[in-house]
Parts: sequence; C-alpha cells; structure tokens
Amino acid sequence: MLSVMISFNYQSLQNLSNYCKTVAISCYNHDMSPKSNQFADYLRKSGNSITATRQIVFETLSKNHPIGMAELVKLCSPVCDRASVYRTITLFEELDIVTKVNSGWKYKLELSDRFSDHHHHLTCTNCGKIVPINHSEELESLIVKLASNASFTSEKHQLEIHGLCSACQQVLRRDLSTSALIKHTV
Repeated sequence: MLSVMISFNYQSLQNLSNYCKTVAISCYNHDMSPKSNQFADYLRKSGNSITATRQIVFETLSKNHPIGMAELVKLCSPVCDRASVYRTITLFEELDIVTKVNSGWKYKLELSDRFSDHHHHLTCTNCGKIVPINHSEELESLIVKLASNASFTSEKHQLEIHGLCSACQQVLRRDLSTSALIKHTV
C-alpha cells in the first residue's frame, strides 16, 4: 500500500481557501460590478470564454494599477500559475484590455481606457513611482489639435511625463547641499 503525505502551511492553505471562495463568489455572483460585467461581455463578444484565471487577473488589475508582472503573478498565485497569468496578459493586450505603462526599459500594466477612466502618467526616473494625471479637457484638446496640425486623426494616445518625484527631489537637494558644503570645507 502506497501512502502519500502532503504537508501544507496551515495559514497559506487558509488564505488560499478564503481567496478561492472570494473569487468563486465574484465569478458566479449575479451582482458583479458593472466593470466585471462589461469585461465578461467584452470577452464573450470577442469569442473568448470567461475563465477563473482571466477573471482573477482582471479583478487584480482593477484593484491595483499600474502593477508590474512580477507583482501581478504574486498576487494571483497560488490560484493562478505564472504561465497562465502571462498567457492571460498576452490575450488582454491583443484585446486592448490592458495597457503597458513604460518606465525606462521596464513596464507596468493597467486596465485600458475601455475599463478605466482615461488618464496619463508622471513617472519618476529615479525611484520608478508612477502617478496618474487626472483627465483634463485642456490637455485632451491640445492633443487633438497637435494631431490635427500634423494631418492625423487621433484614435488613442498615451502621455508619459518622466522626471523626479518630490521625495527624490528632496534627496537630490540634500545631496547637492551636502556636496557643496564638503567642497567649501576642503
């Protein structure tokens, strides 16, 4: 007789159980949020089925944005394996469900304008912090005007402003004043 012994960390098993219950309730509850209903309808219309992994990835993105792939995989595990999350993101990119927010050679993901309010970003080139810029009619009008001046019809756009956040500016000022003080004492 062959016996198999599987050991689980009780806390992680309890967390997994609670998470699975939450996901199951949200996936099959008729009182889903309007955004979740819109997502489900969009997937169906595109000829794709609604799977637990797709639902979990979508819900995770809707609660955390922008988010890196490593963090997304971590938040979706252990319910979803890494390969499934990557395949889901590839599909979501093809269907314009997610948008990449570039930060240097790295990127983070967030839901596209189809599932969230249109906005732009400020990205700190030092610490990587990404701050959304709320919708501005003046900015949107300027973008349309710039496109029109170049004989373009604007279909969609993404504006990324790169610079230093206030915390990194403070550190830089402190470092510069310290180095200036050192030069004067030498």
